Amino acid sequence: MVRATLVYLRPGSSQFQRVEGNLQAIGFTVDADGMAVTSPESKQLFDKSRSDSGDLPSAYPVLRNGSEQIVDRANGVWVLPTSGMLRLDARGRLSDVLNNVSPRNSETYNLNPNDTAKLVDREGDIWFGEQKGVHRFFYSPLIKQELPKNEAAWFAVAADDQGEVWVWITEGAENAKLFRVANGRVESRNSPAGPVGVTYRSPDKTIWFGGTNGLWRLVDGGLVRVDLPKEMADQSPFLQTITQDHSGGMWVSFGRHGLYRLADGVWTSYGGREDLPKTGVVIEFTDSLGRVWFGYTKSQPAVLDGDHVQVFGAPTTASVWGTSPRFMDAGRESGSAGSLGYSSSTTDASIPSERRITSCFVEFPELWKRPTGTFGSTAWVVSFTSAAPKSQRR
Repeated sequence: MVRATLVYLRPGSSQFQRVEGNLQAIGFTVDADGMAVTSPESKQLFDKSRSDSGDLPSAYPVLRNGSEQIVDRANGVWVLPTSGMLRLDARGRLSDVLNNVSPRNSETYNLNPNDTAKLVDREGDIWFGEQKGVHRFFYSPLIKQELPKNEAAWFAVAADDQGEVWVWITEGAENAKLFRVANGRVESRNSPAGPVGVTYRSPDKTIWFGGTNGLWRLVDGGLVRVDLPKEMADQSPFLQTITQDHSGGMWVSFGRHGLYRLADGVWTSYGGREDLPKTGVVIEFTDSLGRVWFGYTKSQPAVLDGDHVQVFGAPTTASVWGTSPRFMDAGRESGSAGSLGYSSSTTDASIPSERRITSCFVEFPELWKRPTGTFGSTAWVVSFTSAAPKSQRR
């Protein structure tokens, strides 16, 4: 075992002072950024026989005999003894955790990393290098959230601007419960809105709920009812989808019963536009350029771009479950699946007329630079007729 000496250098001083000699620790415990982890509880390391003990530092490195340690970004502690490797979750004081760690309370890996080949990257992945190669460890981004048990329930979920998640649980035709989830803790809230089938978080950070008992907004942790158009007062069970345009107007669809725009407290059927199709809108989407996309029944999307409406393709017997966002390229076929591309520079895109269901639409930044030297965004439509969807990216 290599014996080590712990010394420290005070600010402004040019001479190191010894705290402890003859240590059996290989190195410091470091955090994800490579900084030494210290704590006041590690004071037992210093030599108490010294006369200047009152002038010693108030915190000391956290060490463990015969090993090195890394604390990752998830507070997992990776212990590298002289053989093998251990990982455990740090609960309580780190010095106590390291004193009690063993293969019985840790995950054990048959690795022997090199002293200088260890890293926690910006994404939180942990890397170790040894003679056999480089090993990468990462945590699952999914965390199971326990909620009250419900029978035959379905969920509506929305996140607010404080990192809290609002979960609506519906059982049967009338029974509904609202829960607020914050930091893993679940709080029950009053739910006058009844069963909810539509949730939407608008760009102005307002959360909207639509269900059998009407349309609601979440304001200061409470629900505020939004009066529906008079002719739709008893049609709230048909609330289908909501989106907000770049002017702050809310487009609310009642499916086959109509499309309305709410602005300054006034409802307007189809936003006062005669050029929008009058069939049922089943989904809406506002892209990053402020254009509003509508997905109608019979596989017919339309887009409202400023004051211009463009309707794509001829109606078919298929159903559209999504609307097409910005920047798409060419239509393709792949087995039972198909996709349609639409570009901001293309005005003649059309939906394939085969009998199928369009299931999802996505907008995301390009990962490559186009030949013209500009960056764009690509959105893709995935449609399928079989049970397993397929997609093809160009």
